[in-house]
Amino acid sequence: MERPDNPRFPHYCKITRAEAHDPLKDEDEENDVVIYEGECRAYDKNTTTDKGDVITSYRGLALPVDRSGWGSMGVVPKEGDSIVVDRGGYKEYGRVIDKNPANFRGTHLVWKYGR
Repeated sequence: MERPDNPRFPHYCKITRAEAHDPLKDEDEENDVVIYEGECRAYDKNTTTDKGDVITSYRGLALPVDRSGWGSMGVVPKEGDSIVVDRGGYKEYGRVIDKNPANFRGTHLVWKYGR
């Protein structure tokens, strides 16, 4: 029996941060700094209010980069950064709300869906 292909990080994502507008750059040049680009695992995170009335949907993003990895890259994701996740058949867009170190190895981001 062959093992199923079930990778830990099956998706591809790009996290960018908008830089202040540089008047010396042409309008066609991007002013975004790429924070991370590579493999990831995107997942849904649904919660309810304490009374169970309202369902709130957030997204989670697991990245294979730990604290020491971010230190060597010189930049860390922070609230407000833009996210594009390629889930194979479609793309999702959103903004980072929070970040947490993972319990094994890596980083988890909480983000809100939307452009």
